[in-house]
Amino acid sequence: MSQNTLQLPKSNPEFLQLTQHYLAILDHQQLGQFVQGKVACENNELALLLCQKFQRLVDIANIDAENNIAVIGIIDVDKKMFQLFNIVYNFMLNHGFEAQWQQAADENRTLHNSSTDS
Repeated sequence: MSQNTLQLPKSNPEFLQLTQHYLAILDHQQLGQFVQGKVACENNELALLLCQKFQRLVDIANIDAENNIAVIGIIDVDKKMFQLFNIVYNFMLNHGFEAQWQQAADENRTLHNSSTDS
């Protein structure tokens, strides 16, 4: 396996379960393969795409967390997603994709600001 593949902690299967649940809603196969460690993130273009889609996945999860909805039996969705967010963020940072993460975050922030302004 490439060093540029994400490795979620095997001791916490809830990360993968939550991700799979929200990926079914988001419908982005490449992000799913990345989170499962099956696709390497080896260039800036792919990193940006994965960051954009992952941040969208977190937004979707936050809606459930804000409404206190248990997802697949997991009550503390916000806590788990925060931990998962940090894992993916640190992966991107450690593999030289900080600019792509930041660009995706800026785009996401702009999207949120424009939707709250309307």
